[in-house]
Amino acid sequence: MSAIRPACPRAKMNKAMLTFLVTIATLAALPTSARSQEAPEASLVGSWRLTAVYDQFTDGRRRDTWGNSPQGMLQFAANGLFTAAIMAGDRAPRAGTVPSDPVGPAFAYYGTYEVNTSAKTFTFHVQQSTWPQWNGATLNRTITELTSRSLKVVAAPIRDPQGGEFQPHLEFERIP
Repeated sequence: MSAIRPACPRAKMNKAMLTFLVTIATLAALPTSARSQEAPEASLVGSWRLTAVYDQFTDGRRRDTWGNSPQGMLQFAANGLFTAAIMAGDRAPRAGTVPSDPVGPAFAYYGTYEVNTSAKTFTFHVQQSTWPQWNGATLNRTITELTSRSLKVVAAPIRDPQGGEFQPHLEFERIP
């Protein structure tokens, strides 16, 4: 009788990537008329490139927390999984560092998501984050624009002890 070995993490990653690519290929193969009739939750499925992220304060001030050219990606899988990453675009290499010690502002998290089409919102259920305060958190996002090419969302208000209350705004373009 042979011993059962645990699955290799790389094999799990490859299976997940294969599932993701098959989902994207399937959606891309749909006729344009079929894609335009998708349910709103299905239209989130895919990969989105960050084009803007800023904080809007209740007094009208705007803050570019991630600098002038933030970089990032948001991916929604058809099976209800998501992954997100945001980095300042002007981060310079620093000698003597390793990947487990990021240089400059960088943030990533993943988990599952749900969509509420009538409320035009989606909810992240964070499994892990580079910011441990979000591990296990539930985060709500309001969709202010969703087209075949554009996604704009607003996060719930946050209280900044020094700056007042603000709402993060994130804008994405679909990656074909």
